Amino acid sequence: MARLARDYAVPIIFAPPLGVKGKINGATGFGVRLDSGIFIATAYHVLHDKGGYVDRVQKGQRVHCLVGNLPPLDPISRVAWQDKELDVAFLRISEAEAAALGPCIISSPPKWPPDPPKEGELVLMAGYPKSLRKADRDAGSIGSGPLSAVFQVRKVKEGCCTCVVERSDLVPFEGKLPRPKTKIGGMSGAPVLRVQTISYPIVGIFSGSFKITTQVELVQFATLDKVKI
Repeated sequence: MARLARDYAVPIIFAPPLGVKGKINGATGFGVRLDSGIFIATAYHVLHDKGGYVDRVQKGQRVHCLVGNLPPLDPISRVAWQDKELDVAFLRISEAEAAALGPCIISSPPKWPPDPPKEGELVLMAGYPKSLRKADRDAGSIGSGPLSAVFQVRKVKEGCCTCVVERSDLVPFEGKLPRPKTKIGGMSGAPVLRVQTISYPIVGIFSGSFKITTQVELVQFATLDKVKI
């Protein structure tokens, strides 16, 4: 079950070209195939927040956007639909790019846009936190370690849901769990799946988390029922 979510998630890295000094940051996304095309979905703030891709480009920095194993692309020119309030962005990709990305493409969801989950339901999320990222500047490589979690929906609001996740529910697929009090930046844009007996349909995009204690975090994700694409 957790590996299913991991297979859907794809790392998104913003980094300077090889040989150029600069900041490396990143996020998570996932691919989805719809009647209107194939898209990489992620959080809006990943592109537009202070220190994000747009901000860095406007400041004259040389920044590559790397989605999975694809060559560098300009995410702004790929935007097919986005909503600042929902914190959702969809980037259009080609058939060839989708094939290169592999299993992270969710093919033809049974219902689109999907209904939001109900309070009390379980959801599953996987992404690529900064704390599990490994950068080798000499070799020009950036590795990403996936992290997964199952949590219960506590509150359903207009356009978003909130949940409480405990560290005991986190599952690292590479390396160790992030230490207590570690910020799990890089998870923004991660796919959120509804836990069902047979299928695990996509229902949301991870927006962010707010620490309550060293063991518990309040998690928020955007629902997709208002998406128009």
